[in-house]
Amino acid sequence: MSALYKFTNGNSVLKLVDGAYRMAIPFDNLNRDYQEYLAWIAEGNTPDAADVEPKQIKYITKNTAYDRIEEKYGKDKLNQVFDILDNLDRENRRRYDDAQEIDCSNALVIAMLQSIGINPEDILY
Repeated sequence: MSALYKFTNGNSVLKLVDGAYRMAIPFDNLNRDYQEYLAWIAEGNTPDAADVEPKQIKYITKNTAYDRIEEKYGKDKLNQVFDILDNLDRENRRRYDDAQEIDCSNALVIAMLQSIGINPEDILY
């Protein structure tokens, strides 16, 4: 059975109304609905967990990344990046060649940049 309340991923809790979580109650001690929620908790009840939010993946175009590397670190550093890319194993090279964008959370990309002294945050974000 569902609880009467459900956590959100923000500064409120949802209240079950007519069989669905519809009413958002802010965490505000002056709010009457919030006081009712606190009393419900004090009785030993537990709200349902918040829905899991989908992971947001940020992408950057390869050309934008190249421009940022050259602008911040110079052409020699950009050439180091190209050398590393040329030496990737076949599967990663094919995946990279086919892509128009770079996943900014890609561990291989981050490690590659760090290995030649580039701060990934300067380029990817």
